[in-house]
Amino acid sequence: MDIVPEKVALINSRRSPIQDDYIEQYLAERELDLTATLDAKAAYGNADFAVIAAPASYDSQKNFFDKSAVENVTVIIYELTLGDSSAFFGRLVDNDLMKFKAMSDTIIANK
Repeated sequence: MDIVPEKVALINSRRSPIQDDYIEQYLAERELDLTATLDAKAAYGNADFAVIAAPASYDSQKNFFDKSAVENVTVIIYELTLGDSSAFFGRLVDNDLMKFKAMSDTIIANK
């Protein structure tokens, strides 16, 4: 799933939207069950899990990744079996569904 129609079209035509020899070869030579879409519900609706990738620019002079696109993202996990305010992999856990929904801008489900 992407928000850029040109990227979706490239992936669906088995071409990489970024210049990377390995990815280009992989897309060209492998038999893949891969479909890109602009429709979030179609992409995540029946997913067992979702992976979100955000841009990180690499500065080879400084040997540094600019992760500013994701540094201010707060992840809260809704899990009934863990205590409220517990930590799960360093992330806040909440087990009150209504409070969780009120705090969330985006919810990604893992069935």
